[in-house]
Amino acid sequence: MSLRQLKKEKTARAILTAAAARFTADGIDAARMEEIAAEAEVSVGTLYNYFGSKQSLLIALFEAEVGEMLEAGGAAVAGDMDPLDAVHHLFTAYTDIMVATNPHLLQEVLRFSLAGGEAVQQLARLDEQLMVQLTGVLSAHQEAGRLPKSVAIDDAVFVLYAVLITELLVYLSLDEFTSTDLRRSIARRVELVFNGINP
Repeated sequence: MSLRQLKKEKTARAILTAAAARFTADGIDAARMEEIAAEAEVSVGTLYNYFGSKQSLLIALFEAEVGEMLEAGGAAVAGDMDPLDAVHHLFTAYTDIMVATNPHLLQEVLRFSLAGGEAVQQLARLDEQLMVQLTGVLSAHQEAGRLPKSVAIDDAVFVLYAVLITELLVYLSLDEFTSTDLRRSIARRVELVFNGINP
């Protein structure tokens, strides 16, 4: 990688770090691009050259988080696990990263996803990356004979991912629903799904 590319990556990271801080402190609506630029120690023009809007910044922040989740998920799943343990380890890797993220930032992502428009499509593409990883895990177990051939992998992925997302929504909505509650609830409901698809 050239020095120019390294400098660009360093600048982008500084901008995203500043954006995360401002979005968390002020909310995305109240956060100002000028303040983000100042905190990142770049000009406003440079900020807009990298990210054209606050929405672009938010998508980029979530994209970075999804990248971390994919990396952690790949490292968490060993080939000799049974399917239930594999999904449990995968979802635990995902939730560890989500829990470590400021909930206010995740709430902003959720709000944008409900607003419609291009943001929904961009966020959906990021969701698809996680679903593809889950599909790969289940497909490998099916090919190895640890899941029945009768199981429709796409349907199983949809149901399991719905468990993950629904529990995350509860976690973001209820202050009394702790990270421990989140992990336990996901594990319990994933096991319920497996009791149905792999009795």
